[in-house]
Amino acid sequence: MKNKLILPIFFLIFSCLNNIQKDEYSILTMNTILTITTYDKKLTTKDKQAISNTLLELENKFSISRESSIVNQLKKTNILFYYDEEIYHILEKSKLFYEISEKKFDITIGKLASLWGFYNEEYKLPSEEKITKTLSEVGFNYLTFSSNSIKLKKDIWLDFGGILKGYAVEKIATYLKSRGFKCGIVNLGGNLKVFGEKPNKTKWKIGIRDPRKNGEIYKIVELNPEESIATSGDYERFFITNGIRYHHILDPQKGFPVSNGVAGVSVITTNATEADAYSTIMFLFGYEKGIELARKKNIKVIFLLENKENKIYEKNNF
Repeated sequence: MKNKLILPIFFLIFSCLNNIQKDEYSILTMNTILTITTYDKKLTTKDKQAISNTLLELENKFSISRESSIVNQLKKTNILFYYDEEIYHILEKSKLFYEISEKKFDITIGKLASLWGFYNEEYKLPSEEKITKTLSEVGFNYLTFSSNSIKLKKDIWLDFGGILKGYAVEKIATYLKSRGFKCGIVNLGGNLKVFGEKPNKTKWKIGIRDPRKNGEIYKIVELNPEESIATSGDYERFFITNGIRYHHILDPQKGFPVSNGVAGVSVITTNATEADAYSTIMFLFGYEKGIELARKKNIKVIFLLENKENKIYEKNNF
């Protein structure tokens, strides 16, 4: 299976930190790049090994590209017995977001994503007949789990892509703080968390990528200590056929990529796992329903919308 390296969605703005000694560590993981930036001390060899082991363990448990993962083990059988608090926690979180999203955030979407070619980059527009057939094997209601088992009522495939990177960011930031790091940034693909107060006492500045101009910044946002930001966009994995953009954020109830005028959604919360999931949910919901959910949950959100003239414009709630 081929994997495409996902380009950064956020740009770190360091112009105001030129006189600060910083340390930076990067590692290729989860089909993207993890970058950790610290300002008070350097990562030790022990720290780097612990972080690498954490990421490897998460991939081995949840990644579609690892044979050992519960994703691939469940493809072979309709029941899996395990004892792992982390697996149970991720499943519980996924169920919660499934309910909050009115069944649109669905980790059982794997077969549908595969049908569209989003796993191996062999993008294609499936027939409506194939989409309808595949939809019969999508649905969180076909999955039951407990603290030591997962059971499938149908031959469904799991996909943790809407939550795993955010969870990893939160876990690594927690580790760094436990090791005495007071100030830094954890950035994994489109999921980012800052912790501690910036050395020069100003707010953290993060640049959000322009969804239609590769490599350019659309907007700079300021984050408070302990805030996380995640973005879901229609420009990460997509193909264009007959002038129509088909992207990887699929509606599990319709079988097609969402088409609601949203090009990107950036969510800011104090928890990276939640930021990751809510950015997907609000993209699926669209602006009107998404902004309503943001107000209800007291979440900061930025919608980048595209008008009929293909111009990007912004709406937010802060």
